[in-house]
Amino acid sequence: EWPKVAVGRDSRLGGARQGSKVPLCETDATRRAGWALLTTTLRVCPQLLPKVATDVLAFAEGTRLPAGEWDVVPAGIPKPRLHSSVGLRNQGATCYMNAMVQHLFFDDALRNAILTAPLAPAPPVKTEETWKCSICTCDNDWGFRSCQVCETGERPDKVEPVPHGVLLRQLRRVFRFMMDSDLQAIETAPLVESCRDLGLHFRVTAQNDSSEFLDKLLERLEKEVGGAWQAGVIKAAMRVRVSSQLVSDECPHRKPVNAGVFEKSFKVNVERHGTLERAMEDALAGELLTGDSRVECEQCSQDHQANGGEGPVKRAMRQTHFVDGENLPTRLCIHMKRFRFQGNGACVKLNDRLAFPTELDMAPYTRAPEEGAAEGKEGNGEKADMMYDLVGIVVHSGQFSFGHYYSFAHDPATGKWLRLDDDSVTEMDPETLEHECFGGTQTTVNRWTNFVYKTERSASAFMLFYKRRHPPPEPSPTSAAAATPVA
Repeated sequence: EWPKVAVGRDSRLGGARQGSKVPLCETDATRRAGWALLTTTLRVCPQLLPKVATDVLAFAEGTRLPAGEWDVVPAGIPKPRLHSSVGLRNQGATCYMNAMVQHLFFDDALRNAILTAPLAPAPPVKTEETWKCSICTCDNDWGFRSCQVCETGERPDKVEPVPHGVLLRQLRRVFRFMMDSDLQAIETAPLVESCRDLGLHFRVTAQNDSSEFLDKLLERLEKEVGGAWQAGVIKAAMRVRVSSQLVSDECPHRKPVNAGVFEKSFKVNVERHGTLERAMEDALAGELLTGDSRVECEQCSQDHQANGGEGPVKRAMRQTHFVDGENLPTRLCIHMKRFRFQGNGACVKLNDRLAFPTELDMAPYTRAPEEGAAEGKEGNGEKADMMYDLVGIVVHSGQFSFGHYYSFAHDPATGKWLRLDDDSVTEMDPETLEHECFGGTQTTVNRWTNFVYKTERSASAFMLFYKRRHPPPEPSPTSAAAATPVA
């Protein structure tokens, strides 16, 4: 029988609560002696190992320092986890990265793909013999300090490439700690270092565009993630495609649909729109091609030539745009273009008000133009449920040259909204969504002079994340179970 010994002694500190305990081993020397005694005892009596393991585990779980009634943790002791999500430490100016990683973690399919993906084969190594000017985007030899085309752009610092698979490994490490850590915030320095060669506009530890980081990160993950199911999830993550079609205003004919390219977010302008719905309508608004821009109609030209006419027949056509409804993502990302470049090369932030709903119906934006009655074809008919629910927001506070990113996310485990501001995780009241995210102007009253004046809100939503309410069935991750971890 394992002897019953006291694990602590009564505190002799003045004012201590009755029955409080302090450790017997208060110094490093006594702790080392205690562990040496314990390990020596187990070597001599290995049959005591199960009992010791049970007692040590029970002792560790019963002696964790609680936050207490006042939510105060002694200085020097890491703060315990209080919510289902944990914070991410800022490595100087990496708030843009922390805000985006939080939303990637809340994407169930993407998170599972990252945690279970095997490493894809490394692509052929390419030696970068040139550098791209950030002003004229022309390639220059590394031997030149300045751009030989515009003679104003300076050569960026050459960054050593990160080995293949390091980014996937570090992102998986962060996701695992976000799931299992007992701390309120975790360290992100290894992840930041693994992103140094993503090709961001500025160095990785400086302030960057959060949407640019999302594009670059997913592009790199497509090269590193292996496995059929995992690679498919990464490739299809948040991608959306805008298609276009030319419809004649003078005849019942139309051009075939021109499928666009897939992008990781749907981009809208915020200036003078007021609501997200109007901004999306403006992004999909077409233009009427008249005059010298008239387009040839193939069917009218064939009929004209069959009747003895010569030359093509051009018609005034309207170019219409619509979202590809057959390839809508499970999680839709909408990027609000709040940064605008001026003619002098400077960039300003647009703080215009843009209200957005918590429920978004994508059906009105996915309908292709209806077929003409002369062709005798039906429209698109009944569409699938395309309702989306708001689940995340990335907010930018400040101006273009100096600012801060943080996030709001809906916690599916508790149903509450969380404010994720680097290493701080707190609850958010959804009733304050307009004040926190819509932007616009605010009225301020000087309490000394009673003067009322209006100022722009510096904090406004920069990216929105909507989750599809009834997504189509996806293939099961059968290959995930047999996936091998990254070495």
